[in-house]
Amino acid sequence: MTRKPEEYTVGEILRLAEGNLAPVACLECGAEPCESADECRTITMWKKLQTLIDGYFDGITIKDLMRYGGDRPSWIDISFLDASL
Repeated sequence: MTRKPEEYTVGEILRLAEGNLAPVACLECGAEPCESADECRTITMWKKLQTLIDGYFDGITIKDLMRYGGDRPSWIDISFLDASL
């Protein structure tokens, strides 16, 4: 690691390891445009889920994990949940 633990987010690391955190293929980076996008009844749901996933994992740093393990302390900001739904 070249940065301090508080400068790495879990989201950043997961994207490096997994490529992306998209819940469906059509939202992956560089995905081919979906032929059904104009008629898709679920795309808004998937986009909101993407926002939730990104916001959650981008709000946790390696330092947080070192300090608290898997338990989310109350100070980890999840206010994005209300704004995005």
